[in-house]
Amino acid sequence: MEALALQGFSPILTSQITSQNGFRMAGNLRHWKERNGRYSARIVVPPHLRPYLNGKTELEIQLGGDRRTALRHHAAAVASIQRQIGIAREKHEAATGQKAKQLSFPLTAQQIALRDYQNQIDFDAELRAHDSRYARIEPDPDEARRFRDGFAGKLSDDELQELVGARLERARIAGNTNAIKGTPEWRALAQALCVASYEAMRREDERNEGDFSGQPSHPILANAPPLPEDAPAPVTFDNIIDDEVKRRARGKNAKPLPARTEKKYRDHCAAFAKWRKSKNTLTVTAAEGKGWIESIARRGRTQQPHREGDASERAHRDELGKAE
Repeated sequence: MEALALQGFSPILTSQITSQNGFRMAGNLRHWKERNGRYSARIVVPPHLRPYLNGKTELEIQLGGDRRTALRHHAAAVASIQRQIGIAREKHEAATGQKAKQLSFPLTAQQIALRDYQNQIDFDAELRAHDSRYARIEPDPDEARRFRDGFAGKLSDDELQELVGARLERARIAGNTNAIKGTPEWRALAQALCVASYEAMRREDERNEGDFSGQPSHPILANAPPLPEDAPAPVTFDNIIDDEVKRRARGKNAKPLPARTEKKYRDHCAAFAKWRKSKNTLTVTAAEGKGWIESIARRGRTQQPHREGDASERAHRDELGKAE
């Protein structure tokens, strides 16, 4: 892939922090509560935000009585609570005109980029495991050049906003950054996210050739500090669909979700996740949903499907046409 080869990166090995048996030990977790053999995720609500959460002094999600299961679900529960607090904070800021003095869950630009990169390559691996057509599609050289120009400093703030603005907004809502467009901090974060996408495209290109040993070589990722131990784990679209399938199958008068409907949900969600370059539902915004629908409609007007994998896009356009 010419655009990726131009940079001349040589992969280097970087350490990966993993958790034993797929989860972190409870002793290292914040927001963890154990009482009478029951486990939960719990975060105290700041006093000034309580009026926006029905006066609650804390938010808690029950995780059940099985310790192993509770540990596995803890990070997602914490992320859900953090998002509720984040929404309350936005309401407070809108009502008072006051901006938060400090972030709730701060991450450096390198850490935000590292998490974004990891999400992209994890999603790449998941697509390869589910659909053989995915590996036949080559990364777009023009898109790669845009990301390369982005971290090289050649793009304006407006161009960076168009390229990675949605991911910047997700990081802001999550309480990871308060960088404002037009500042050096915002531009540095935008450039770091360009690095994440460029390196992810390099991995995609390598994996299409059967090489799964590649590691990020750009210093922003290779030298990034590790993410916090209790960083929220993403909740994927498949997680939500799996839960719904199980819920519909329970009970005496259960009405299981039809297999055809389940497949339709998964196909549409996979297409949306690929478009936004993240399968984490905790960071979805209304603007992304609108942008995705508009992009499908726009693509349908300007080009005809020409790849084997475009059959799904035709289906999405058909679905949109029925909804209008």
